[in-house]
Amino acid sequence: YGISMLFLFLFSYEYSRKSPRAFIYLLWLALLANSKTHSLVLAGLLYAYCLSKAVIPKAKLHFQFPSKQFVIGSIVLFATMLFSVITVTPDETSTVAGISNIQLGDVFHMILQMMIHPGTYFDIVFHVESVFVRDLVIWILFFGLLIKPRIAVVFILSVILLGSFFGLVYQGYYRHQGLIFIFVIALYWIASAEVKRDDKRKFRLPLIVMNRVSLSVLIPLVFLFHLRSTQVLVANDIMKDYSSSKAMAQFLATHDVYNDAILMSEPDYYLESLPYYADNDIYFPREERYGKVTSFTKENRTEFSLSEFLKAAQRIEKLENRPVLMLFGLPELANEDSVDYPIHYNRHFTWAPDEFKAFHEASEMLVDFQSALTENYAVYRLK
Repeated sequence: YGISMLFLFLFSYEYSRKSPRAFIYLLWLALLANSKTHSLVLAGLLYAYCLSKAVIPKAKLHFQFPSKQFVIGSIVLFATMLFSVITVTPDETSTVAGISNIQLGDVFHMILQMMIHPGTYFDIVFHVESVFVRDLVIWILFFGLLIKPRIAVVFILSVILLGSFFGLVYQGYYRHQGLIFIFVIALYWIASAEVKRDDKRKFRLPLIVMNRVSLSVLIPLVFLFHLRSTQVLVANDIMKDYSSSKAMAQFLATHDVYNDAILMSEPDYYLESLPYYADNDIYFPREERYGKVTSFTKENRTEFSLSEFLKAAQRIEKLENRPVLMLFGLPELANEDSVDYPIHYNRHFTWAPDEFKAFHEASEMLVDFQSALTENYAVYRLK
């Protein structure tokens, strides 16, 4: 996401020059398209804008053929965008983005919803509870760009397309939604440069006023809201641990008997950061394999039980003749009733009272890490 921001700004800088070099700014778009799925959408919209300006430079329908630089840059961009599409399209084994279940009617319904309430899925980047207020912010930004209508269209299309992506494919968090605000800055940058290049007398006063209000008031206000809402996040990032992996590695280092222990966890992705601190082998029982990173494919079983987890640990310990440590980031593990615990990407971890009893008879807790902001877990060993 940081790389996307870099390429967006590099594109904006090049395009805003007095004599922009078509091949260079299209090259930045090509790199942008390969930085993230969301950025591929933004790169496509920016290219459509550049193409419209290259073919129809003025408001009147007077067509011209693009320059040689633009044609060569377009070929490079198309090739990289095709590569990006092939790379990010999930295959039939993926469980991360369930796009195979999306119907055409769902797409039309989502697009209609985003047209009516464009702020629906931008609750983090425009940090207010009210959808109406978020809608208002987006429409003010849109009207601020109407000084250059084509850029305003690019902006509202980006909101509709990314919002639909968040609603249909997977939820947008700060890093995803933040791209739309970076995109806003880039579009206002380009619009300001084009206004400077044009005869200012041709712009109507209301459009100029809206542009200045958005640029000088609204965007700084959004920045201030971001600063206010991220103070705690920044402080936590500096002062606290987000994961228990570092503490777990220290535990392993200070207990020689577990130096070569095999680690298993539920949720499985809680162990992904541990290799930065410790070299212990990690076993993923849902996938029946060793590794460092969870694979969100259909080989990763969506339904898994406590008894299956225990049997896997007992089998691996007997097979490898090494201790197996079981990490559980499930607060309900103290609940002896029947539990169906949801895990990311439509997965579940379950147990019944008899499984709960059998697990606690066959294991004992060694340590309970609960001081991290996220990814806390209790560590068990087999008796």
